[in-house]
Amino acid sequence: MKKVLFLSALFLVSIHLSADDESSSITLNHPMGIWVSAGGTIYVADCFNNRIVQVNDMQGNGLKTYGSSGKTQGKFIHPTMISQDASGLIYVSDYDNDRLVRIENMEGGGWATYGSRGNGAGQFKGPVMIVAPSGRMYITDEYNNRIVRIDDFECSGWVTYGSRGTEIGELQKPFSIFVDSGERIFLADVGNHRIVKIDNMQGLNWTSYGSYGDSTGQFHSPIGVRTDREGRIYIVENGNHRIVRIDDMSGRGWTAFGEKGSGVGCFNYPSGLCISPDHRIYVADTFNNRIVRIDDMTGLNWTEFPPRTD
Repeated sequence: MKKVLFLSALFLVSIHLSADDESSSITLNHPMGIWVSAGGTIYVADCFNNRIVQVNDMQGNGLKTYGSSGKTQGKFIHPTMISQDASGLIYVSDYDNDRLVRIENMEGGGWATYGSRGNGAGQFKGPVMIVAPSGRMYITDEYNNRIVRIDDFECSGWVTYGSRGTEIGELQKPFSIFVDSGERIFLADVGNHRIVKIDNMQGLNWTSYGSYGDSTGQFHSPIGVRTDREGRIYIVENGNHRIVRIDDMSGRGWTAFGEKGSGVGCFNYPSGLCISPDHRIYVADTFNNRIVRIDDMTGLNWTEFPPRTD
């Protein structure tokens, strides 16, 4: 079937979706989310293949895939983000099913879902989730222009923050969320071309940074945000085809890497970002249908999966 997919304010495309084919299991089709476990295992939300992918390293050893297109158990419609909790459970943002999925392993053991379409408690319109160090789950509810926190997968402790707009406490299509060890919340406020930091779900100490553009201090659809162990903030910019690192929310230490293209040092609408336990940078280079690993913001030791053949 043909379906028009609108993922955030970043791109509008038409795609042809078909059943998964084992012959394509070593390719990616618009990967969006990436996660690296404490042991170095790499997980990818392979969005247009409607599945998740696991590899042990950037050479693709230990390749496993799970999922196909649909709404029932074992199926996804455009998974956009993947993460794990401290016990190793895998969480998937099943974006166009407007739900969250939890599984125990890449065979789909312990399959559980939460959410349905709407704007009430337990409902989402385009959810993207991260599991905090505390084990609580934080979700950007994109088309409801809010974020959500739940204490567990049974939805105890449901609380929301945000509404549509451009001012303090307001968001426009927030897409990615990250929670640091102090449970401070970082948001990619895509439609407002800025990132936001708040200390809690009441919006304490709201701070925003960025405006529309392609110069220092400016973003075009910042879709992913993460921090490292030093507290530096990394942003992946979908529209400017680059990643950015700043020292803090003042923008101090601005460093950018990448430009549009398909070669080494280039991205094409990148979407996902992860800082691994060994402090390397992983990027889901969405329209280039690959993930990339670099050692630092100079692009040192650029490595791709699937591996380059040229």
